[in-house]
Amino acid sequence: MKRTYYLDKYNDKKIWEVTELSHGIYLRQYIAGRQFGRGVRTNKTKLKDIGIIEMEVIKNGETSLGI
Repeated sequence: MKRTYYLDKYNDKKIWEVTELSHGIYLRQYIAGRQFGRGVRTNKTKLKDIGIIEMEVIKNGETSLGI
């Protein structure tokens, strides 16, 4: 399992978590440290289409949002 966190370029309180598992890619949204929604299964093409891949990658612990 590989988790990558992306900082939203329009809202600095929003973080996107992309989790790569052996059976798919999952996307979760966190706003101010709280998860919104259940998360969705997606693919790399959709992540690129909505612009998440181009966002700034952050390391775990670099944000004060509690993630």
